[in-house]
Amino acid sequence: MMEFYPQIKSVHVHLVMLSGLLFFIRGGAASMLGATWPRHALLRYASYSIDTCLLTSAAMLLTALYSAGAVAGGIFANGWLAVKMLLLVLYVLLGIFAMRAKFKRIARVACYVAALLVFAFMYTVARLHHPLGVLLYF
Repeated sequence: MMEFYPQIKSVHVHLVMLSGLLFFIRGGAASMLGATWPRHALLRYASYSIDTCLLTSAAMLLTALYSAGAVAGGIFANGWLAVKMLLLVLYVLLGIFAMRAKFKRIARVACYVAALLVFAFMYTVARLHHPLGVLLYF
């Protein structure tokens, strides 16, 4: 499976950017502008599909690394990967709160901005393969 690692990683990175862009557009329109079209079922299902493919590609990458012996001891033996997974959970929760119409606008905007910051930090953790991400340089 390791022979397909570069292709799977490329798909994964592109899906990350697509997912982030879709959240940026939908979340900005919904939380900041109060628009209802970002909550449309078609866009929600597109987001679910992208995220499902994203998680599938992540699992494939992890499987390829594990089978090659590069990730001994599982996910949590690798510090940056564990941090990235925890940040992913935080990002998803903040994104849910940012998209919910039942919350006040200021709360939605705060969750939206926080989700974007978590996304950016998660990106730096993944790029640097270090749990501190960009904070490593401070």
